[in-house]
Amino acid sequence: MNDLYYRFDFSEINLKDKLEQDDFLILFLNHIELNYPLISYKLKTGIHFLNLNIKDVALLDLIYDWMTVYNAIYDLYMDSGDYEFWALKELENINSSINVLGLKLSNLLNNYAETYYYLFRGIDRELPKKCPLCNKDFNALEGSHICKKCKIIMEEW
Repeated sequence: MNDLYYRFDFSEINLKDKLEQDDFLILFLNHIELNYPLISYKLKTGIHFLNLNIKDVALLDLIYDWMTVYNAIYDLYMDSGDYEFWALKELENINSSINVLGLKLSNLLNNYAETYYYLFRGIDRELPKKCPLCNKDFNALEGSHICKKCKIIMEEW
């Protein structure tokens, strides 16, 4: 297939949206952004792979695979009594396989644009004061907490 991006839903993506110099990407999926994982922090909208010059088929496949599994776990968290607690633990645990893969992807995407991994936390959970990877204090940034060293972002509710 000639279209490298055929598996992704770009219906909400504007090709005119590009990252500004002081902006960064967030590898992020939630109940609002389930179809496309690369979000501009400043614009709060998806940034098309073309605008990042991503043509690496293996990377695109890995992003799609991560999206598929992440969405499945998120769906269990949102709407399955029996598996909600398990799914919440998977989404919040920095060492779960889905988050390890997400961090790996963020690291690979840093070759194209500065990228942070959005670490999920449940609505009723307290925002940690320290990064779960390096245990250093998070830096505050406009309602978000980020760790520049580990490239993790978490938001206040």
